[in-house]
Amino acid sequence: MPKEKYKTVSDKRMMEVLSWYKKDKGLTQNEACDVFDINSKMLSSIRSGRQSFTKEHVENMIKHIKNLNANYIFGKDDSMFTISEKTTLTQLLKLALKIAENK
Repeated sequence: MPKEKYKTVSDKRMMEVLSWYKKDKGLTQNEACDVFDINSKMLSSIRSGRQSFTKEHVENMIKHIKNLNANYIFGKDDSMFTISEKTTLTQLLKLALKIAENK
């Protein structure tokens, strides 16, 4: 497999989130791409740095994944997920399990 050369940190992080989502939901790459309205054929161009995810792709991902940290996608934070004062204990435990499963 050729070395990945992303155009931006956002592209790299979006691929990381897409990979996490596929694993978390037990989906194929094409199924996960369909959720976020991403043409799966463009992924190789993104990996090679010839193309980038669009603003709409980022918005779709943030809309579909609860507690996804937009600052993570843009390289301003190291945490993929966020919590707020409204986050319940159950949500925190589920989030902790998701993070633990991906390490």
